[in-house]
Parts: sequence; C-alpha cells; structure tokens
Amino acid sequence: MQQRALIIGAGRIARGLIADMLTRSNCDIVFAVRSQTQRRLEDAGKYDIRFYGKRDDTLTIDRYATVSLADATALERELVTADFVFTAVGAGALAEIANTLAPPLQQALERREKALNIFLFENSADGADLFRTMATATRTGIVPCVVDRLVTTVTEPGSLDLTACSRDTTAYEARSVIGSVPELHGFLPCDDIAMRRQSKMMLTNMPQATAAALGYLKGYEFVNNCCRDPDISAIVRGAMTEVRDGMAAAGTFISPDIPDPAAYAEEFFGYFSAETCSDQVTRVLTDPIRKLQVGERFLAPALLCLQHALPVDNLARGIAAAMLFNHGNDTGAMRVQQLVAEHGVSNALAEIAGLDRQAPILRCVETQVEQVKTLRTGRRGGNSE
Repeated sequence: MQQRALIIGAGRIARGLIADMLTRSNCDIVFAVRSQTQRRLEDAGKYDIRFYGKRDDTLTIDRYATVSLADATALERELVTADFVFTAVGAGALAEIANTLAPPLQQALERREKALNIFLFENSADGADLFRTMATATRTGIVPCVVDRLVTTVTEPGSLDLTACSRDTTAYEARSVIGSVPELHGFLPCDDIAMRRQSKMMLTNMPQATAAALGYLKGYEFVNNCCRDPDISAIVRGAMTEVRDGMAAAGTFISPDIPDPAAYAEEFFGYFSAETCSDQVTRVLTDPIRKLQVGERFLAPALLCLQHALPVDNLARGIAAAMLFNHGNDTGAMRVQQLVAEHGVSNALAEIAGLDRQAPILRCVETQVEQVKTLRTGRRGGNSE
C-alpha cells in the first residue's frame, strides 16, 4: 500500500526538501497550509525544483493535495490516515502550529490504529519539547531532524519553482521514533541529534551568516556574491578554519554521515557561492537577536574556540558585522542598532546574548569593529555581477 505523508507548511524546505524526499520515495503528499498558499498550490498544480552541485537536473512535483490549516475537520481526517507528518514552518511559528494541531491531533489519535511520528524540520533545539507538551507521548513520536539542504526561491514573480543544492540526506533522531523506522530517500538515523545540529550550525550556518553579515556592509544583495568577494572570502575561510580547530579540540566530531568535516564545510561553501544560488543576504540575517544568542551560529563557534584558548579573530569579525546589520525592514535589526547606539557594540552584545560584561568574547568583538566598519567604504552595488 502506498504511503501518505502530511506536510505542515509549504515554504522552501517543505517544498524543496521534504516533498522531494517523499516524491523519490513514491509517497502521496498533502500540504497543510494557510488558505492563500492553498490557492496558489492548487492553481499551479505543479512546481519545479532545479538542482545544482553534484547533480544538474530538474524534478517536477505534481502529485500533491492540499488542506487548509483553518479546517480542523480536514486536518483530523488527514492525521488519521497519514503514515507520518512533517513540519517545516520555521522556528518562530512552531508554537502557533503546535496549538493549531493539538485539537485535531488528539481526536485523530483516538481513531488511529497505530502511533504517529511527527518529524520536525525547523532545526530548532527546543521544538521537540514544545510539541511533546501537546501530544500524547505514548502514541506520538516527536522526532527532531537536521535540515542539510540549501533551498532558494527563483526570481520569477509568483513562481513556486525552487533552486536546491544537490545534497539529499537528512538526519533524524532515531530514539524518538515510535514503531517502524521510515524508509525514505536520504533519511538517515542519528544517535545524537543535538551534536549533529550543533555541528551543522557551526560548519554551514556560521560561514553563510558570516558571509552575509560582511557582505551586507559592502552592499551585496545575494550571499553567492559575498562569498566570491576576496576580502569576505578570506575572513569566512579563516572563520571556518577557526571553528574546525575548536571542534577538534572539544572532540565534537560529529556524525557518521559527515566523515570529513572539512569536506562537508567546503561542500556547503561551494553551494553558497554558486551562481544559481540566489539566497538573499537579508533573509540569512533576519531575526538577528535570535542568531546572536550564545547557542547560535555567531557566538557558539567563537565561545567554543575561546574555551580551548584558540584564536577567534575571523569569527569575531563576523559577529561585529552582524552587530552592524541595520536593515530597516527587520525589527530585530533595528532593536540591535538601538542598543548599539545607546551602549556600544560590546555592551549591546552582552545584553542581547546574556553575557557577563567581562566575557572575553566581547573584547575580541570590540577590537574588530573598526576594521569591519571599513567594509562600508568598499565596492557597493556588487549584486550586478
């Protein structure tokens, strides 16, 4: 019997990773989305995923149904019949989605013959705990996953098409699965999902965010052009070396699906740099207050290195640049700039991240601020390349 999956959300990861994985596994797909997105999906009837990297082809996704998140009865029906459920709504929307799913999920569990696994694709450290508070633990497996694919939208107005890197493996927390393990294309069990998430964050999210922060100061719109800028590339690669040294000193290597951390990081740097990867700088830097927390992509690598008395010059440059991100449409960025104006960079960072005012990382960042500011005098309009 053909398997059926319910995907909560229809953003880049939902359409460009989960739907791809399910299509290659010959599963029926149902997107649970807001009404406006439901109309777009139904009107289009299909969309393309254009791959780059180790493969250069296009996959058409045209076998899917939709259901409205506002229709609790329809959601319950889908939750009764689904073999598994996936969420890909972004960490900031998880609480809202959990509340939306709670009533129909409880009703569905009473009608189901077997347990239901919900796989979370938000790369959120606390997303699983949030969902577990509203699910019946003995009947529902809440399974955190680590997203390992870069997916971007295409530039054609109104298009649902996507561009995605060729990496097609996703790690999931094996011990959280209830019942049989799903046999899906590229879906790999992981014993320590927290370490896998941290490794991914340090080796891929950090370089991407660092390139974006530095590139924003130079006026770049897309991350791929940031990565091809010699000044920025030198700092990013320096930061990549620093974090690998820190991870090696801490013994945090890594996961069976990443036998070579350096090659893994270089693979993703290649994806970020690719001409076909039009990932916007402002998207990568959005929600800077969250991304400047101690467990996140900017600070976590630097703090790890400092714990082992290792240099963090390049990592600190990335943090300093992130503290100067002043995009007017990002309320978080404006809040950061308000704190910087009132207290200076290091004190503002201490307040944002909850650091002691004497924390060594603050001095490291402060010493890099003036150098990073000089990037603002560099070539602007670099997005036309």
